[in-house]
Amino acid sequence: VARALPLLGDGPFFVINGDVIWFDDRSSSLAAMAARFEPKMMDALLLLQPTVGAIGYQGVGDFTMLDDGRLRRRGEGRVTPFIHSGIQILAPGLFRDCPTGAFSLNRIYDRAGRDNRLFGLRHEGGWMELNRPEGLAAAERALRG
Repeated sequence: VARALPLLGDGPFFVINGDVIWFDDRSSSLAAMAARFEPKMMDALLLLQPTVGAIGYQGVGDFTMLDDGRLRRRGEGRVTPFIHSGIQILAPGLFRDCPTGAFSLNRIYDRAGRDNRLFGLRHEGGWMELNRPEGLAAAERALRG
């Protein structure tokens, strides 16, 4: 993502991980995210999937969402109700002073969180994680059924 910044312009942009499949319920999640993103108060908006019902996911969650949509990371030894779906809107400024080589976007999320500019939006619909053989098999079963 950092290397693509010169091609993306000055405004916020979507990043969608290639190892997820999502299904919207009644309306477009991407449209809802675009409508919710407020550049004056947010640097990152993550689409959050409830851990319950997430196909292929076997973890303990990533975030708790406050009433205003701000996110807090899961503490050590804790369980949280939401996982990051791999779908997000990011502001280019988050990448200032980022490493020149490969790095996890978790650094970007943590930077936004420290500044109270990390927000979430609850996904209403289905979601599947495909980054492990078990998740891929679970997704295949769900899609066949």
